[in-house]
Amino acid sequence: MTWRDEALCKGKHIDLWYPPLDASNQDEYYAVAREVCHACPVWRKCLNDGMNEQWGMWGGLTPLERSAFSKKPKKTALKPHGTVTRYRQNCYCKKCVSANEANKKQNKNIDVVPNMEDKDFDLFTILYQLLQ
Repeated sequence: MTWRDEALCKGKHIDLWYPPLDASNQDEYYAVAREVCHACPVWRKCLNDGMNEQWGMWGGLTPLERSAFSKKPKKTALKPHGTVTRYRQNCYCKKCVSANEANKKQNKNIDVVPNMEDKDFDLFTILYQLLQ
C-alpha cells in the first residue's frame, strides 16, 4: 500500500487539484482541494512527492506556494503566519503551529467533494459545506 491509497483525494474529481487551464479563477478550485488536503493524514508524503511538480496541488500547496522551497522563491509564495499553508511551508512559529493544531480538530465532511464521475458541481457550495 502506498500513501496514495490513504489520501483523502483518492477518487475525487481531479479538476480540484489540477484546475482547468481555461478556468477564470483557478484559486476557486484550489480552495476546495486545500480543505481536503488540510484534513489528509498523508499530506507530508504527498508534498514530498510533488515538490518538483510544475502543476497541481500537492500536500495542500499550489505550485506558487511550493516555490517557497526553491532557492529563489517568488515574493508572493510565502503565506501569512498563522495559517496551515505557512505551517506546510515549514514555518513552525507559535502562530503557524497553533493554526495547524486548530485545523486538526475540525471535522470536514469530505463526502461533499465531487467524485471523478461527477460532471456538474458548484465550487462555492462545496467549499461552504466543507467549512461548516
